Amino acid sequence: MTAKISSARLRDAHNRIAQLDALGATLAATLDAKGTRVIFSARISGGFTLNVFNTIVMDPHLQDPASFDFLVCTLAHECSHVQQGHLVDSVQQELIAYQVEAKIADTLQFAAGKQAFGKFLALDPTSARDLDTALAFILDLAGGSPATRTIYASLPKFQPRGAADNFAAALKQIAAVGIAGWQTLRPPP
Repeated sequence: MTAKISSARLRDAHNRIAQLDALGATLAATLDAKGTRVIFSARISGGFTLNVFNTIVMDPHLQDPASFDFLVCTLAHECSHVQQGHLVDSVQQELIAYQVEAKIADTLQFAAGKQAFGKFLALDPTSARDLDTALAFILDLAGGSPATRTIYASLPKFQPRGAADNFAAALKQIAAVGIAGWQTLRPPP
């Protein structure tokens, strides 16, 4: 099976990841093995993975040739979510994905990516304190986007285990997405 990639630019990014190193090859192979669909959508800023639908949605602004290294790093981040395979998100899962993004930026010699994501490398995804630090870094990266901040702030610290914990986390994240949607519809103050 191969990944179902909707555009030439996304195929180029997928191929670049596959050619980087062992980490990149593993990430790209995961998308191919699962037949993951990868598309652009104007409704997304950055990237978003929906493992329940085996789909990655990417920001179309990343199609700009000057943004190619950022596209590659962002797609690698989303590939990490597919590789982790969880149906609901957590700060722990995000930290692991940002560490992957930092490693890919380093391999690409992408200075802006190394600067933005390198700070995640020193953090331990099993440490509650480091997960608090990771969430602060993630919220800082979200900048002035209240919608993005709302979604990230809703995440449980550790990856939920068991059906009840996953269900509760999913409800909280769905509510956060609803609030975030409302925030994007409101006119700025």
